[in-house]
Amino acid sequence: MQISKYTTQSSAATLAELHVTATTGLTASQATQLRQEHGRNAMTEHHVTGWSILLRQFKSSFVYLLIGAAILAIVLGEMIDGIMIIIFVGVNALLGFFQEYRSEKTSQLLKQYTVPHTKVRRDSTEQDIPSIDIVPGDIILLEAGDIIPADCRIISETDCMVNETVLTGESIPIKKIAEPLTEATDEIYEATNILFAGTSLVSGEATSVVIATGSTTAMGEVAKLTTETKRVSSFEVEINHFSRFILRLVVITLICVFIVNLLLKGTTDWVDLVIFAIALAVGVIPEGLPVVTTFSLSRGARRLAKQQVVVKRLTAIEDLGGIEVLCTDKTGTITENKLTVAEVTGAAPDTTVRYAALAADEDVHDPFDIALCQAANIKPGARTEEIPFDPDRRRNSVLVNHELIVRGASEVICGFCPDMTKAQCQQLADWVAEQGQRGRRVIAVAKKAWRKDTYEVSDEQTKLTYIGAVS
Repeated sequence: MQISKYTTQSSAATLAELHVTATTGLTASQATQLRQEHGRNAMTEHHVTGWSILLRQFKSSFVYLLIGAAILAIVLGEMIDGIMIIIFVGVNALLGFFQEYRSEKTSQLLKQYTVPHTKVRRDSTEQDIPSIDIVPGDIILLEAGDIIPADCRIISETDCMVNETVLTGESIPIKKIAEPLTEATDEIYEATNILFAGTSLVSGEATSVVIATGSTTAMGEVAKLTTETKRVSSFEVEINHFSRFILRLVVITLICVFIVNLLLKGTTDWVDLVIFAIALAVGVIPEGLPVVTTFSLSRGARRLAKQQVVVKRLTAIEDLGGIEVLCTDKTGTITENKLTVAEVTGAAPDTTVRYAALAADEDVHDPFDIALCQAANIKPGARTEEIPFDPDRRRNSVLVNHELIVRGASEVICGFCPDMTKAQCQQLADWVAEQGQRGRRVIAVAKKAWRKDTYEVSDEQTKLTYIGAVS
């Protein structure tokens, strides 16, 4: 869905376009009609049936080769060989079907336990409804901690900060506004008056109107890419290669036998040649291979299940086992986007953490500031003056209780502290490098007495006293 027109459109104009008012919301009949028109607020999913899972077990060139060999054997009277091959194929299919069908049912059961609800305004009353029943035009009421159920245009907000990590990868919460933007944009990180499905409200509250649901949301577009992307596992690729190798081996051998037979005898007995081909195929093809591999993969699936992992495709286990380098998103995937104080360096660690927390942003939205305030068990200091963080300056500063506190990159802060020797600066740089190798962020803190009520950027740069650094 194109969100650009909503970014420059006023909330009143958006409400008018959707034929709804913020005070009354949709009526029950309007909601029913819109649900029939737009569908349920859910991502398009490919529903897997038991029959499709069963048929999937036979979609392999190796299985096709075995079935072909079995049919030829039966046609030419080799009943025992043909039946044995069919039994092996059947056992393999049943093993794979049982494991994958059970995993599919487990996945569906888990979804039933996670049914989110959203507070909406309909028929002039606030109602708590399943998020799947939300439709475009619904007025939704959001509070801190809520997961946003659909793409929305903000009508009004109070200190609204949103975590958009799932869409942008940016770990710092984004400030959202209700005012229209001066320039239209389709970029998620620039659309500061749009709330996106799947993101979460970190703080504040917001009233908004739904503009897109289900697969038409920004998250729905991402989900669509994942469902439409078809990939054959490396295990299946190798099995197909092996099948083609055996088929070529049989064909080349038959050609050689045909030529030799023709040269030596001057004639060819086609019946004997076909019987020889079947015997060759049955002898060369390892009929038990599919059963052995499926059984081994099923054991792997059971071991993973004990670690709370649901394996929906057995062949995925071979790919997982063959991984040498795994590249994955970090924030929100293997971490929780929450920071904690790990180590402190300085003469007085508690004092270092306290001063670092005093200089935190008053609204405390940044994960670093949250970690510092929790570690010091205090709130940011009541500042007389402050200069926010700037990427060029690489620091921020506040004036609290006649003390100018400066926080920032360690190499920047060291340069402003005449009490730091070169050896001490180098020692701090080594410590910062060590913390960086552990994946930790570091902030250095310094201060100086200041009797005035205001200060300039230049005042941050002279005669500071180094306090310490926090990772």
